[in-house]
Order: sequence, then C-alpha cells, then structure tokens
Amino acid sequence: MRYLLLLTLICGFMLPVTFDVSAQDTQSAATNNTRYVRLLLQNGGMFEGEVLEIDESTFLINTMDLGKMRITKTDISSITYISADEVGQMTFSNRKGDINPQPTRYYFAPSGLQLKKGEGYYQNAWLVYNQVSYGVSDHFTVGMSMTPIGTGGTVKFGTKLSDKVNVSAGAIALVPFTGDSPLGIGFANITFGDERKNLSISSGLGFSDDGDNITLLNVSAMLEVSSNMWIISENYHIVEDELTIISMGVRRASRTRDILWDYALVAIPSEEVFGIPWLSCTIPF
Repeated sequence: MRYLLLLTLICGFMLPVTFDVSAQDTQSAATNNTRYVRLLLQNGGMFEGEVLEIDESTFLINTMDLGKMRITKTDISSITYISADEVGQMTFSNRKGDINPQPTRYYFAPSGLQLKKGEGYYQNAWLVYNQVSYGVSDHFTVGMSMTPIGTGGTVKFGTKLSDKVNVSAGAIALVPFTGDSPLGIGFANITFGDERKNLSISSGLGFSDDGDNITLLNVSAMLEVSSNMWIISENYHIVEDELTIISMGVRRASRTRDILWDYALVAIPSEEVFGIPWLSCTIPF
C-alpha cells in the first residue's frame, strides 16, 4: 500500500491602448514626442522600451536591460503604447499578457504559492492522470483528480508572509475504485522566491485506514531560463524506507502560449533506476 500511495499521488483588457498586430504597418515613429511601447511576442516573450524606429517589418526599441533591439513584426502578438513611468512596471503577478507558469505546483508537488481567485487549470499526465484545480479565493484552492485506479480531491490553504515568502498546507486524497481504504497525503510547505524563480521545502504524511503510513520530505525548485521555459526539479525522500526519488526537467509554453508542457526524467538511485520519463500538459483557464 505504501508504494501504491506513492505511485498514485506522485505519478482583452490591457493598459492603456492595445493595437492589433495586423495594424502595425500604420504605426510610425515619425513624431517629436518620445514614445514607449510594450511588445508581447508570439513565443511568450515581452520587451518594453523607447521606440527608436518603426519600418515596414520591424520595431527598433531601446530596452532598459538589453539596450537597442530590433524585433520583427511577424514575431509580435500585440503592441501596447505606454508611458515612460510604466516601463519596467509590468508585474508578472497581474497576468496581463503573461504566460502563467503555474507556480502553485511543480510536476506534482505543491508550492506555497496560490492560484488567484477565479484562476484554474487542467493537468494531464501520460493520458491517465487527470486533475482540475480552481482558486476559490487568493488563499484557498480546491481540486478533483481522476486516475485508472480511483478518483479523489485536493484542498490547499495558503498565504503570503512577505514578497518572497509564501506558505501553504493542505491534503490530497484518493478513493480506489476497488473499494479499498482511501489513501491520502497531508502536507505543509514554505516557498522562497516569486512565480518565476522559487524554492520549496515541504513535509507530508501519507495515510491510509490500514495504518501503513509514510513520511515524505520534499525539496523542489523552479528557475526561469527564458520567457517561456523553466527548469524544474522535484525531489522526495521517504523516511521509513530511506528511499530518495529525484527528478529534473523543463516546463515549456507552447508557441500559442495556451498550453504548458512538462518534460522530466526521474531516478531512484538506491534502486538503480534511472531515466523514467515524465510527460504532462497543463491548460490554464
């Protein structure tokens, strides 16, 4: 039952005015007034800066961090003209035009970060594990899961201690279709960092009616390497069995920015097991 538990549970409004890309050719930099722009790219990237030049096929802007950049219009999904004070002020937490990297969880393990009220996502792993989660409020998330061996639910409460520290606690439960006793994990964690780069430390207690409980320790991390890709590592230690599970991979946004794909390799060193693939997709809503 101990390993069954482990395998079951681990396996249009923007500031200020937005112009459609199709209308880009009508824009001109020929003006005496300095203009600033926010460009969102087809691949999820974003650049802001002073408009230096606009021709038939490109924008030339002066960015705060990277200096002068020439961006092809066909790579741009939307153009927003902004004030000088707004340059660099677009926060990823407001979600406007942003890819939501789903930082509330890693491949499976939860972080201390929360879904915002009204946000949700559907996750599928290997076509057999299905989960839907929804933010009832900024501090409370509920979810339902469906697997070939049972169905279950999740609850998660969380809050922000500071700009870079979040905590949460909750539970994940599964009711087997076979009529066996329900399985579950209660957990608590703390996350350091923000939605794009963070480290989480968690502890959990796996439980079942037959008393075959396990204690889990988890350390997971997410690091943004580009505007649409994150490196993720999710690692467990089962205290009673002195068993360690390690995973490393990436989360990547689709070109249309409406799906996130997770790819990882899993290893259990003490069992000399390496290279178990993990594949899942997440569709935010």
